[in-house]
Amino acid sequence: MTEAVWYRSWPPPKAFEWSLRNNVNFQQTGVLSALQYTALHADDMMRNFWRRGRNAVKKGETEPPYAVAIPEEQLDRRRLTIMVNLLRSHGIEVRRCRNAFQVKEGRFAAGTYLVRLDQPYRSYAHDLLIAQKFPANKSPYKPYDDVGWALPYTLGIEVTPIKDRKTAERRGPRTTKVLLP
Repeated sequence: MTEAVWYRSWPPPKAFEWSLRNNVNFQQTGVLSALQYTALHADDMMRNFWRRGRNAVKKGETEPPYAVAIPEEQLDRRRLTIMVNLLRSHGIEVRRCRNAFQVKEGRFAAGTYLVRLDQPYRSYAHDLLIAQKFPANKSPYKPYDDVGWALPYTLGIEVTPIKDRKTAERRGPRTTKVLLP
């Protein structure tokens, strides 16, 4: 049948043998296969998840940038709140500095938000907060959405990646964990 009805709103042209229903079935098969694999290999999945987190923490302790500073003073505080809450809701730990601190990148006031990158979701935090470097002269293609993931550019928030190792040490800036409202 190739007529539009309430449960089949987009029938394919008669020349095609693929429809929206085929696409949904294809996706459902993928999801069910992934769930079955996870059920059969739960121990390996958990161990690998733990290893990725451990490796991310080690990388954040040994490779710059060690943190991202987000000053409290922004042009639009509402956007700052949206970004901090978005990071927290995705499992990224955000801390708030109790005192002003000085690093190689500059001086930051008390109340500055600090995303330390020695945490399990380091790569995700790095992708969301720091602009991607697209290899323009190594690729014949122009960038598409790969360079547009950085939240600070999307929301108009100023952030500073910190390469000073002091922020990765326990003696670094005194902070308090930011909790969701």
